[in-house]
Amino acid sequence: TNISGIQEHPWLLIPGIFIIVSVLAFNFMGDALRDAVDPFTIV
Repeated sequence: TNISGIQEHPWLLIPGIFIIVSVLAFNFMGDALRDAVDPFTIV
């Protein structure tokens, strides 16, 4: 899309923003879960 298309239809960015936030949230949760239960972690 071009800039004028985004300016005319800004609500089209919302799904992309939700996808990015969801992927980052799952990534951070997965890292935290691995850090919490990985038995081979050297502290």
